Amino acid sequence: MTLDFNRFGYVSLFNPVLCRIWQFIDHGIWYGAVSVMFWASFERHILVFHPRLVATPRRRLFIHYIPLAFFSLYTPILFFYLIFLYSCGQTFAATEVRCGIICLYTDALNSLQLYDSYVDNVLPVLLIGICSITLLFRFIRQRQRMKQAVTWRHCRKMTLQLVLVSAAYNICDLPS
Repeated sequence: MTLDFNRFGYVSLFNPVLCRIWQFIDHGIWYGAVSVMFWASFERHILVFHPRLVATPRRRLFIHYIPLAFFSLYTPILFFYLIFLYSCGQTFAATEVRCGIICLYTDALNSLQLYDSYVDNVLPVLLIGICSITLLFRFIRQRQRMKQAVTWRHCRKMTLQLVLVSAAYNICDLPS
């Protein structure tokens, strides 16, 4: 629908149900992916520097699977509620992207809007960058502490991945 809107300047398949699904995918699924990426960035610290924390099935359940399930489901469930179940008088417009904004952003509940903006968007993106940069610095510091030379040939792939992932999320998702 986004490509259709960009091509024609309006939503050709205008239907309130499709508009809500479009909003859910653009908000709930996208921010869910951002949350999972934040957890993956944090979990890399655990896997690289504390592998014993996930050595047993019980620890793996509490350190890996439960947080992964939480970060995977929290944002989609929140936006499912806010888009499909939250009672408000939302009007849809065929000439606006995503058929207009979610009524959460037009209601008087500014605290919920601030929570959504910071907790679901800004905070995870910033933490992805911080976790990625911190992992690189921890890796270099550990190599120096172990009196091993930091050969960039060995950590070039990790550095490139960290920089590209952090840059992609920071460029694409931080508010302008």
